[in-house]
Amino acid sequence: MNIEAKVKSLTEEQKIRMKYFQCGILQLANGELLIVDSSTEGQELWQWGLAEKKIEFVVDDPLFLERQMMVREASKRLNNAEKRMVMDRHAVLLYRDGAYYLVYDPEIYKEYVIRYGTECKPCNEKTKSK
Repeated sequence: MNIEAKVKSLTEEQKIRMKYFQCGILQLANGELLIVDSSTEGQELWQWGLAEKKIEFVVDDPLFLERQMMVREASKRLNNAEKRMVMDRHAVLLYRDGAYYLVYDPEIYKEYVIRYGTECKPCNEKTKSK
């Protein structure tokens, strides 16, 4: 069984657990695919010939980490012109009152739309303003 088939064979609960890193599929040296869950004890892992290592780290600034991740998600919602404006420092993403905002100069935005176009999210086509 390949990895895609193994993923499809997971229950909905296992898929959710996988999404939140509480479950995973790994391939053993013999090619067998094994589902490992966070509730799997070290003894059971040892019986399967597996090892585990605890990764210890400290997040110095959890708020910064959260905002950084949320800005990445917000950036995914920008069109081509908006993304380019942020990269060129003609726009910034700001957090305010629980939401993220793109702040930009509309005059520069018009130029960027002509140059880089905007993605039509509903129809998934790239269009260019004229």
